[in-house]
Amino acid sequence: MRKNIKYQFIWIPFFVLLLFNSCETKDGDWDDNIKLSSRQVQFESKGGSAIVTTKGTGWWFSDIYPSADSIQHTSSDTLNGGKPIDGEWYTIRRENVTSILIQVSENKEGRPRQLVIHLQNGDYFDRIQVEQKGLGISGK
Repeated sequence: MRKNIKYQFIWIPFFVLLLFNSCETKDGDWDDNIKLSSRQVQFESKGGSAIVTTKGTGWWFSDIYPSADSIQHTSSDTLNGGKPIDGEWYTIRRENVTSILIQVSENKEGRPRQLVIHLQNGDYFDRIQVEQKGLGISGK
């Protein structure tokens, strides 16, 4: 009988450890499954293009925010080199499953332009902040 009680006490710490181990992550708490090469892209006023790469492949563009406007996009628009997303002064395209091409036209205004590209993969969200200098700021 004493042996049975002794073995029962051995199992108690195991179950307590198991209980606390299973509570470490919350529902919807995802790790970075996009893995952006850069979260900020800067352009001179003359415009240009940049490529941001990812290590994840199952992501999509969820929102594009140029200034205060919001443009909604669905995953079918942007998966595997889908249609480009054209704004007034920018174009965003998913070149392939791991590359995002960002192009901006010349900024002839005196103030900088800003753009935020939101990406999503499951319950993980990330963003790329794009800034382009104004004509007076870059000195050109």
